[in-house]
Amino acid sequence: MSGETTTLWDGMIRLPRRLFGQASDIVRVFELALLYLAALYLPKSWALVFADAAGSLISLSPLGGRTRQWMRSTFPAAEDTDKLAREWLRRPFRDHVVVTRIAENRETADQWRVEQRNPPAILREPGKSVLIVIGHFSRQAVAAVFSPLACPKKLVSVVAPVEQGTHDARALRIRVQLGEMVKAIRRLRNDDVEVVEVSGRSVATRLLHSLREPDKVMIISADVPWPKGRSAGHERPFAGHSSQNFALGGARLSRLAQCPIVMCVPFLDGDRIVLEWSDPLMPAAAGDADSDVRVTNEMLDTIERAVGERPGQYVLAVGHDRYWDPKTGTWQMPVAETVAAPAPAKAAEAATIV
Repeated sequence: MSGETTTLWDGMIRLPRRLFGQASDIVRVFELALLYLAALYLPKSWALVFADAAGSLISLSPLGGRTRQWMRSTFPAAEDTDKLAREWLRRPFRDHVVVTRIAENRETADQWRVEQRNPPAILREPGKSVLIVIGHFSRQAVAAVFSPLACPKKLVSVVAPVEQGTHDARALRIRVQLGEMVKAIRRLRNDDVEVVEVSGRSVATRLLHSLREPDKVMIISADVPWPKGRSAGHERPFAGHSSQNFALGGARLSRLAQCPIVMCVPFLDGDRIVLEWSDPLMPAAAGDADSDVRVTNEMLDTIERAVGERPGQYVLAVGHDRYWDPKTGTWQMPVAETVAAPAPAKAAEAATIV
């Protein structure tokens, strides 16, 4: 009986949270719709002012309060964590304005100031196919990675499924944002791009066949949380999260297709877009499945360092179990968590709670 009571009580506690989440997403969908019109009919500077106002409205909600609290615990060395929280909350709205302008041909890549740091020559090597791995940074900056200037070869973009239904407000919000991003990618490439949604059992085979063709560039994200329990998953700490599960698909594609990986960290620096490229990661032997974890860790290490350096430009949840130490450039567990390890008998319980 007590177990049933606990379950009922837990459900009663979670219900207001779910209702608040739905209400928050409904507000954001409404704001995105207004910003779509602003992006179409107003000068860019004015539309961005409205985008900042939309983010400021969200910052007054309970979500804004929690975000400020998380930023204080995750970035204790930052000069102004409240400002950091505002930047993070405003980011999706500012990105939506720019992405909409690209998708509706109000803005083109040749209008941007783009600086490429360490651009890999392998992207222009005839006949060579390359896998570009990015993270979920500012969509305005990410858009430059898809431009012909950065990727002069035939492009394949791997994206999450664009949900066609409106099961709830969150699904509708994601569909609006991701749908505009896909339209912007097509516009940047004049429709000369293959967009592949990660859904269905045959998608891995399709991607592998595509990457084995000459002169192809495929862009994927490595930092998408992967549902626990699925095959080819890898669990590790990431950014502010003490534990998160990730797919090994990028490393596996590189290994089986025998094509190199180049990381790209795009970010905004004033009125410039900076594309920071890594040196190529050459593929492991085709049969070396154990290398997938090592290569995935290398990619995620690069992304989480960039999250620590510019958290306001990361569009996914940063997490608040760990904190960023700018002196060492690493993510750390709070001291209280690392002073004493749990007793052996309690270890499994502690891991479950975390």
